[in-house]
Amino acid sequence: MKIIKLFLRFALASSFLSAVADRLGYWNEAVSVWGNWENFLAYTQVINPWLPSSLISIVGLIATIAEVVFAFCLLIGFKKDLFAKLSGILLLLFALSMT
Repeated sequence: MKIIKLFLRFALASSFLSAVADRLGYWNEAVSVWGNWENFLAYTQVINPWLPSSLISIVGLIATIAEVVFAFCLLIGFKKDLFAKLSGILLLLFALSMT
């Protein structure tokens, strides 16, 4: 059971870090969704139409920082239960925004 939890933590962390790498332009165009920060912010505006445009960059930055911090904590095993729950909440917020 421990190995399954370890793989789940690594999978979630790598997903978060991959998304951050994409929005910062580290993935090539063939596999990229956003490709750069501006495209990511434009998508953030699309899925959060009720937010004023002036807040979009702040929301994008908060989401990016949260993904990096959560991924790092999951990888090193720091407060695993807390960051697993926070990651679930973050993913739920992403899903609700996309629906």
